[in-house]
Amino acid sequence: MSGSTADVWFTFVAEGTSLFIATSSNTDNQQGEGPGLTNFATTLYSGNCSALTSIDCQGTMQNGPAVHWIQDIRVGQRIFLQITSDADDAGNFGICINSFTPPPVNSSDSMDCGLLSLSTSEDLILEASQEIQLQAFHSPADRIVRYTWLKGDEIICTDCRNIKDIPSESTIYTASIEDSNGCKVEKRVSVAFATFGRKRFAYIPNAFSPNGDQINDFLTVYGDVTLTNISYLNIYDRQGRLIFRKEDFAPGQDQLGWDGTVHGELQMGGTFAYLTEVRYTDGASRRFFGSFHLIR
Repeated sequence: MSGSTADVWFTFVAEGTSLFIATSSNTDNQQGEGPGLTNFATTLYSGNCSALTSIDCQGTMQNGPAVHWIQDIRVGQRIFLQITSDADDAGNFGICINSFTPPPVNSSDSMDCGLLSLSTSEDLILEASQEIQLQAFHSPADRIVRYTWLKGDEIICTDCRNIKDIPSESTIYTASIEDSNGCKVEKRVSVAFATFGRKRFAYIPNAFSPNGDQINDFLTVYGDVTLTNISYLNIYDRQGRLIFRKEDFAPGQDQLGWDGTVHGELQMGGTFAYLTEVRYTDGASRRFFGSFHLIR
């Protein structure tokens, strides 16, 4: 602890040349108990304990994770992650770390539209009208793009990556980017007003064992009676490759989830990551992310 701030440190060794790290309060990812840490910043360092060099620093997104997307990391490099908050702002949080080496890209494909991607703040659920801040960032980070934000069908900001607004009703915000080659990508953020005073809930097991014994043979999303639909469920391997995606299916039905195979071939035991978006009875949606173990 230093002054009026408190620090928590983590360290790990990079297994690939790229890093994706998302730090989220438990209110974002529905993990842990008690209040979530809502006012914090995260900083990445390289070096050693006696001589650290800052790589990247991110504050939180409004009700969403603080995200680092770093490239050109040396395999085997030790990385330090510092989480800083106000000393009186205690709370739980979760960290998702994906260290991987992306497949090589031919130079002739370096401006392929398929390489351009866009990420935004998490969907929001508000109890009352208040100022919100929405953020967006694109990859590859060195691609020059122009940002546009819409509120419904109305353009509210051009050439700005982040916006602030005070919504008075449930609204869809859309962030879009376009580069000099005409490549376009857009991403929507849902801002909904809660219609009942209960916490959004969804549960993804932290392990499953697809061995045919009809116990934990599938990985899927579970919830209470307010959870009505899984918009999509993505599964990624340790290299960050998407190996399973399913859209628009019912929660809590095991056979609709992932069975631990890719193109009919069994996957070896290990750690995998998931990203899912679910919908509730009042029409609100929420995204969850994390990791789990496949046990053979």
